[in-house]
Amino acid sequence: MLILSSFISISFVCKKETLQSSKYETRGVWVTRWDYTTKTNSTDPDIQKAEIHRLFKIAKDSNLNSLFFQVRGQFDAYYNSNYEPWAETLTDNLGVYPGWDPLEFAIEESKAMGLQLHAWINIFSLWKGKAPPASSYPTHAYRSNPEWLAADIDGVPMKLNNHYVYANPGNPEVRKHVLNVVLDIVNNYDIDGIHFDYIRYPENSNNLGYSSDSISISQFNSHEGNPDSLEWEDWQRRNIHLFVESVKDSVSIVKPNIALSAAVLGKYRSESWSGYDVVYQDAVPWIEKGWLDFIVPMTYSRRENETSSFTKLIHNWNKRTGKPTSILAGIAAYRANGENGWGWKEIAYQIDDVRKERIGGMVFFNATALESDWNIVQKKMFKERALPQPILRQNDSVDLTSAQAIYSVLNLE
Repeated sequence: MLILSSFISISFVCKKETLQSSKYETRGVWVTRWDYTTKTNSTDPDIQKAEIHRLFKIAKDSNLNSLFFQVRGQFDAYYNSNYEPWAETLTDNLGVYPGWDPLEFAIEESKAMGLQLHAWINIFSLWKGKAPPASSYPTHAYRSNPEWLAADIDGVPMKLNNHYVYANPGNPEVRKHVLNVVLDIVNNYDIDGIHFDYIRYPENSNNLGYSSDSISISQFNSHEGNPDSLEWEDWQRRNIHLFVESVKDSVSIVKPNIALSAAVLGKYRSESWSGYDVVYQDAVPWIEKGWLDFIVPMTYSRRENETSSFTKLIHNWNKRTGKPTSILAGIAAYRANGENGWGWKEIAYQIDDVRKERIGGMVFFNATALESDWNIVQKKMFKERALPQPILRQNDSVDLTSAQAIYSVLNLE
């Protein structure tokens, strides 16, 4: 039986259906690296594989259609990388081959279930924890390239802590390395998309001065590194733009049909916590210029939140980009349960808001949250299957009429 796992990209004029048709709604879920490693409390490959299968089955049975499967967390790999060591959580030892390839297995499982799979990679998060990475082959970048660390206003590199330390986006060698990582995955795995996370500067960069390392200062003050003589904040944003654009240009050559996307902060502008003002993540041009096919703002707030209403946040993103199908709402399913949880009714209302806003769909965080009383929401909000939102690139249109044959394969008629 034919299984659809690729984006439709056909050019015709739509007569009956619209891109916001109920047959087209991306329904995704983030599957973290911890979901199938530390949460299983086992390094046994069979147990880890079984958990991946179980989580994917929940997604399929819930009539979701897209998986965002994490394969890179902190300059390490949950796949056979030519650049970075195998992740420690697979075997309890950094750089040790676990006897299987999680990404390859996930691709096989997703295809068998008729689900799209986007390889989810953290971009600039270099390492997490108070202890440095162990010796490994290949050597972890924290050890081999200490000059890559982001530094504060005094030029002091970030110190190890319980959260991430970051590689510096203003260092051309960092951007080149991560681009090579992306292309390594694209060239060697049959994936539907590449999905970026932590594609930004560290927290509180606007106050702490990240990254004021010597390489950044030199780049900022040179014509080669700052040809448009940008101010510091705009130059920082440009560094992220350069990486995103380089991925688009490179991937378009080797596999142009792969979808490119990113999870971004839920609030675009605010002095307290936002992408643009605090961590120099200006995601709007990524859509406007066609560098990414869609973004997923992590709109993890309640609808009645006075300062960050879920409903207002997704509306603002829609309004800013002017491309509704290029916006997916990130929904905090993990906040539904528990004594102080929002309850699943709130999640159902947010799904309804997404449909009223007529954006491309939604992605839930995270896979293990889709248990307990999730089935109440699933039965009410996802009664029927749907196709992922088609990618509509510049100068393209989508032939929805010709897609009827695909509908019949998936019993969508």
